[in-house]
Amino acid sequence: MSSDENDGNVSKPTKRPLEGLALTKNKRRKAASPDPLIAVGKHFARTMEAVTLPQVVLMEAVKLRVRLNEDPDCVLDSDETRLYNAFQHLIAYQPSIGEDLFKAYEVSGKRLAAVQEEIGVTLQMGGSRARSDDMRGIKIQIVEWIKTNPNIALNPPLLPKQKTGRGFDHPRTGFLLCPAHLNWDDPTVQEGLKSGEIDAYEHIPIFMYEDFKYYSKEPWKGLFKSHLLVKAYKHVFTTPSSAEEGFGKDRATRPGNAQLRGMTAVTPASLAYIAMLVRFSLSNQQTFNRNDMVTHTEKFYTNLIDHLGEPDEAEEVESLMLWWNTRVFPAHTKRAGASSGTNTVLAAIKEARAALKAVTNADPNGQISEGGAGVANATTQQPDGGSAPQSTQSTALPHVTTA
Repeated sequence: MSSDENDGNVSKPTKRPLEGLALTKNKRRKAASPDPLIAVGKHFARTMEAVTLPQVVLMEAVKLRVRLNEDPDCVLDSDETRLYNAFQHLIAYQPSIGEDLFKAYEVSGKRLAAVQEEIGVTLQMGGSRARSDDMRGIKIQIVEWIKTNPNIALNPPLLPKQKTGRGFDHPRTGFLLCPAHLNWDDPTVQEGLKSGEIDAYEHIPIFMYEDFKYYSKEPWKGLFKSHLLVKAYKHVFTTPSSAEEGFGKDRATRPGNAQLRGMTAVTPASLAYIAMLVRFSLSNQQTFNRNDMVTHTEKFYTNLIDHLGEPDEAEEVESLMLWWNTRVFPAHTKRAGASSGTNTVLAAIKEARAALKAVTNADPNGQISEGGAGVANATTQQPDGGSAPQSTQSTALPHVTTA
């Protein structure tokens, strides 16, 4: 993985630069600053929409926006919902895109088409670069990640930079790509997958499950919790070294892509993106093609997005996002939990100060009688774990209980 530090990165998106090349004092040409939309395109592909061309997203989303304005009660199908949601996330992240599009819409259809094409092509350029970088890194590292024993090489061995020998031709990658509901140890299943008689790519592969275990009576259990997905996610969004460390540990000194983009939480689309890249890296497919009719890459990705967006799955997805955030963004997850908690030391201090202020305001002279309002029997923890009573004659602090 290469971080996007040279792509006009900033945590907050910026306006696009003027066109053309800048000149030095000697009037020599120097490369112009990278278009910030290149970086936005990378983030868009990784976290919002990975398989539909940005030009198409922009075109369809504007049509849908007009339709929804005319009929707020109209119902969108799954593809329309996915594209419209991606567009909404995009203009929230980079508001100038929405501004440019709707200004063009008010001018003419021709102007709108030109702006959609210009923005879309630049976003596509960024997305292609991101996907290429991410696939290259995961393809190499996954050979180590899938070992059953880190000290023992795969048998037969796999070359990190080559796809030859992967897929159902290899016992380890074949097992990981095997549909979760099938038994890879069954020779008939293996032969069917190798020959194509069994369409593996219509189903969820076992590599997406925690500990590579599938429970037929609880098909949701462990889904999206594979350590392979966690490693690949960290490799792309935090840093490659963080993929090899435990929770909250990272030896890297340079910021990762998530930090460069101001990303502090996992998104369903980013999970689907990583699953798509891991699936590709395990396969023997030489080139990535979103419209490939054998591996059905686009269908695989959109099926995951649709599933994670199902209203009936909302509770499970919320729990899943929390699980992921504690592993990828633990600092932000803890901070969010602490800010809303009431049973904390900081909350107790705040409560105590509020009570003291209320008592003081009740007596203008600041005199608080012994045993009066605000006086309580506080306790202090002793080294042996017990507690000893405190004198209440010299304090007006109310009773404070700490977790």
